[in-house]
Amino acid sequence: MQATDKASSLDLKAATAQAEHKELQEVAGLYQQAASAWGLAVDNCEGRAQERAKRNLADSEKVLASVSELQGSGPQCESTQKDAAALNGLARQAADDKRYADASVLYRKAADMWDIASERCSGSQQKLAANRRAQSETDAYNAEYCVPVYEQAREQTQRLKSMSSGLSAAEKKELSSKTEIAWREAGAKCRGAAVDIALNNAQALAKERGTPLPPGSYVPTAPAKAAVTATPVQLAAQPAPISQPPKEVDASAGDTRFTGKFTLDPDGKTYSGIGRVSWTNGDVYEGSLARGHREGRGKFTWPSGQVYDGEWRGDAPNGQGVMKFANGNRYEGTIVNGVPNGSGKMEYANGDSYSGDMIDGVPSGRGTFFWKSGDRYSGQWKAGLKEGNGTFSWSNGDRWEGVYRNDQQTDAGKLIRRSEQAPEVATRTTTRSTQ
Repeated sequence: MQATDKASSLDLKAATAQAEHKELQEVAGLYQQAASAWGLAVDNCEGRAQERAKRNLADSEKVLASVSELQGSGPQCESTQKDAAALNGLARQAADDKRYADASVLYRKAADMWDIASERCSGSQQKLAANRRAQSETDAYNAEYCVPVYEQAREQTQRLKSMSSGLSAAEKKELSSKTEIAWREAGAKCRGAAVDIALNNAQALAKERGTPLPPGSYVPTAPAKAAVTATPVQLAAQPAPISQPPKEVDASAGDTRFTGKFTLDPDGKTYSGIGRVSWTNGDVYEGSLARGHREGRGKFTWPSGQVYDGEWRGDAPNGQGVMKFANGNRYEGTIVNGVPNGSGKMEYANGDSYSGDMIDGVPSGRGTFFWKSGDRYSGQWKAGLKEGNGTFSWSNGDRWEGVYRNDQQTDAGKLIRRSEQAPEVATRTTTRSTQ
């Protein structure tokens, strides 16, 4: 047990030094000592203690390899990454304090610092810096344009839930409409998974209310374009690397861990292969990578519980796939840039479902909506509302055929009772039986 205790103590010292951003030489030295101590524990222990020592030895060696790689990139790479990470931390703190303007500025500064880091680093550290730059640019955009309206929509939703029991039907309907508008505005101004969540929340409110928004109450606006300038990474001229076959990799680089079969691409800057990529924030991708981008088939899981499993193109969900949303909804069909667009089927958490054309996650085009009550509508849709020719069938057998405008029946239609259909059905049955 003495060998295990010594190795555990060294592991703790190394992890503490790394968390406190001590010099890489010191951190690497401590992990080297920890790995050596775990090696002695493997030699001196038996049974479960030996298996435990083997696992810890492997983990210490992985972290040591990551730290050594960062060391090899040089002190400028290390110091710039530290500065960029510090700016990211300040930006997150500003966002937590609801100082969104400050957060946006800090995220942009962090993006610039990650850009500098990508110029000063090499190998996987360069790739990591480039990815963090892109994420910081997205965070800067969302802090300025998305978070304020998204938080307002969340507050409006809480207000609706807490006040609904004491409101009249008309007051509840008005507050529900305002909340739906708030979510649609958030969907128009956000990027990434927040768009899906916002639009699904808006659609859920519309279906729960059972009536469309009043005409002219919401006019979609195009989101502002983020003022971010990407600077291409300049690399010193070097011999073209020899292409190697994929090999088993299990290593960490910063906050990213790679597990699977990967190979260095001919440009010497990116990796390709099949495996698992996980981030410390809880994101996980399992599938194929091509030149550092998600390409082909893959599965991405968000910490919120949202999951996408399907085709990827251009480092984004594009093609045929299945999207399971955190609110319980499930979509299977065509995905464009992470959003249901095209032909597919949406199964809602409340038991309803829709099959047909979709634009930006809502029914648009031709399709059929099935309510769990047994009612259904088949026909034309626009922005989630019944619009054009269609047939609404009730579970009791009655149906209405005609033209819809803004989710409402018009004079250009007719109601056909089940009782009116019976003689016609009987006539058809009699005719068939006499032939």
